[in-house]
Amino acid sequence: MISDNKNIRLLKKKKRLQKVNPLHFMTFLKCFSLIECFWLINQPTPRHGLEYIWLLPAVYFMALLKWGEIFSFRKGLGLNIYLFISIIRYLIQPLLITISNGELNNRMPNAEASSYEIAIIIYILECIIAFKTIHYYYGIEFQKYQLQQNKQRRSSKINFAAWTLVIIYIAILAIRMNVWLSGLNILGIKYGEEKSLVLDASFFNVIKCFIFVFLLIKAQITHSKYYFILAIFAGIFNFTSYFGSNRSFIFETALSTISILIAAYPQYKGRIISFTAPFAIVIILVMYITKQFNVENVNDYTITNDSNTLNQYSNIIEEYVNGLWTVARTYQASFNLSIQDSIFAALKDIMDGLSSLRDLPFLKTEIYPLADSLLSSSDIFKKSLHTPLGYAQMMSFSGGMFIIFGSYLGWPFMIFANILIIRFLVRMEIRSLNSNNFYYKYMYTWMACLLALTHCYCLQTIIYCWSKFILFYWLILFINKKSYKSNYIQSRKTQLKHQKLL
Repeated sequence: MISDNKNIRLLKKKKRLQKVNPLHFMTFLKCFSLIECFWLINQPTPRHGLEYIWLLPAVYFMALLKWGEIFSFRKGLGLNIYLFISIIRYLIQPLLITISNGELNNRMPNAEASSYEIAIIIYILECIIAFKTIHYYYGIEFQKYQLQQNKQRRSSKINFAAWTLVIIYIAILAIRMNVWLSGLNILGIKYGEEKSLVLDASFFNVIKCFIFVFLLIKAQITHSKYYFILAIFAGIFNFTSYFGSNRSFIFETALSTISILIAAYPQYKGRIISFTAPFAIVIILVMYITKQFNVENVNDYTITNDSNTLNQYSNIIEEYVNGLWTVARTYQASFNLSIQDSIFAALKDIMDGLSSLRDLPFLKTEIYPLADSLLSSSDIFKKSLHTPLGYAQMMSFSGGMFIIFGSYLGWPFMIFANILIIRFLVRMEIRSLNSNNFYYKYMYTWMACLLALTHCYCLQTIIYCWSKFILFYWLILFINKKSYKSNYIQSRKTQLKHQKLL
């Protein structure tokens, strides 16, 4: 009787798994891509230069057919996010642009027809490079990580040297509390002032994340419900407390936090999601509405039944995922730039990307002021729009390569940059899935989420997101690793010396 009940449960579980079989979803995407391709061919051109917009779902279909099987394997947050973004870029976006007749809002001056044609070529290259790179390097990165794990094991214990750095972060925050506390936002509890905080915010984000992971590890080691409950609340605080209005940072932090909790306690997956996900959804929606629609409070936003609503959301999607307009205008911004402009743009991109270091005494007074008068790639892009409306439109990752390297060198560097960063995404994905050290697992998961959004960002933004959080978080782990290695070498030397004396 017990055996029969067990078999019934196994059969039910198998049926549930079959219902959500990723192979079925990939088959659906292929069919949808093919149908949309033929539909787009028979539709009027939404904008001059987008005559071949039907190529996007066509190429996406071929990429899914050739390399899409990799998305049917076990995958973490990174590849899931990338797949979701690719669906929006190659299927949803062309559909909405065509249905809305390609209309643009007053923030989006139209691009030249030739720029749209180049944008389609760049889109095709991005799709082929990304799918091929993920497919090719997934197994390679997995084997490489397994070999590395066999050679060295990373301890989950934090040694004295690393704790010293953590205490330094905390001490700086304590000393400067009057500076950063007023800018801190806590969902439903505290609304902070709009302040330009970088280094303080970085230290705060690292400490709250570090405390969360520390409590989670403690809960696992001691099997204590007390530590588990503390870890849950520390996790919620980790993504409901923030500075400014950086939605992507909250998104990455929320996903990483919930993912690590589930990895630590897979048996409580349903409970963890039901308890933490509502907080994440609320904060992301609140931040999206208040920033996107320029309202101070979410209650000030009202849904309209305007006939242009479809056009508005089509434009929003095109802005958010480095759409065809964004790529075309970024490429167009590279016209007639001097070599000096490109060199200064590259320098300024790096300086702005590492602006989290700007508050350090020597850099603040001696180094960063030297680049204040320079124009970054983003500045050149925004300036090229010739619109009096100032808004933080993200430029294209691939298109930005043409601003830095020019019309000819931009092509090989664009291809190389895409291969490099997608391979880095695969590396972070593999490590986020296979690392048993939760300090590292959190870092890899967060980075995988960030890199999955590569084609929604530009290089400057990716560097900035990394430097304002992971750089300082990784520094603790780096010192911890080096200290352990040094102690191990010293211990081995002592043992060998002792053996010789014997």
